[in-house]
Amino acid sequence: MARAGVALHLPHLPSSAHAWRAAVTRAMDGHDPAAQARLVTPDPANDTARWLETLARDLWSAAPPTRIPEGAPA
Repeated sequence: MARAGVALHLPHLPSSAHAWRAAVTRAMDGHDPAAQARLVTPDPANDTARWLETLARDLWSAAPPTRIPEGAPA
């Protein structure tokens, strides 16, 4: 989401009050409501349900994973 410009990504949680304030400031300064709005579909609940149903169907119909032969390099 950070690459899409709709969220702030930090490599780790801030470790002090000062670092939290800086992170919040960066998030607020970089907030683009229009970019976030473009991520929302007209019917998000239906689209999410459809995605979950498709994911479940695909997972249940997937072939079992291939076993890794013993002694194979890691």
